[in-house]
Amino acid sequence: MAIHLDITSNASKIVHSNKFSLELTIGQLKVRELTYILNFKDRLELITGCDANNMRLELFDKTDASICKPDDAFKTLNEYSFAAGTRLHVIDPSIQDNQLDDQNEDVYYKLTEDDYANRKDTIQKFLQANKLGKYKEVDPAEQKELEESKQRESERLQMHAKELIVGNRCEVHIQNAPSRRGFIRFVGTTKFKEGPWVGIQYDEPVGKNDGCVGGVKYFECKAKYGGFVRPDKVEMGDFPELGMDEIDEF
Repeated sequence: MAIHLDITSNASKIVHSNKFSLELTIGQLKVRELTYILNFKDRLELITGCDANNMRLELFDKTDASICKPDDAFKTLNEYSFAAGTRLHVIDPSIQDNQLDDQNEDVYYKLTEDDYANRKDTIQKFLQANKLGKYKEVDPAEQKELEESKQRESERLQMHAKELIVGNRCEVHIQNAPSRRGFIRFVGTTKFKEGPWVGIQYDEPVGKNDGCVGGVKYFECKAKYGGFVRPDKVEMGDFPELGMDEIDEF
């Protein structure tokens, strides 16, 4: 199922109307390497002129009351209560309010995707003409180094993934978060984001899902007992389930 979503930003008074699938996750919408779907923030950059690396998102209902700030890469638009009539507001702290508007005009505009594509004075056309944002020219040497760095990181994660065995106990270590224990239930690639991922069934309801992300079931567990982390965050071993006193100490 898909919805038409109004998109606004602090950079302009223009209101854009765009269509998105409710089954997409925030992660899918953000990841540049997923070629079968347009990167959401890159698309928002073209629509609003806000920098994809700086932008923050906030969702509003029909009464203009704030619903949430979608920032969880594993949640779908549906889980974030995206629905017909809601408005997604994009904020780029590096841009002054209405900076990209014609300062002599004091009206609001609403454009459909077709209207936007047919206009010649859009931010997308401006970025293309001036080679900014996604259209910025990249130094070949810099691009090569970036690709080699990504390849090394991918190989490193693959090595960690090969050492993990589904069904074994583990402890998950994430920076600035308490260690969590559980079972390894999935090791492999996913549809929500590129690279290898490890699905964990936690001992306690400290996860974000039930083993299902974006409508795809990767493993079975209770709601909020499942989670996905990168292989290098998982230490496999004989980790017994913690008692309540030990959990409190964490």
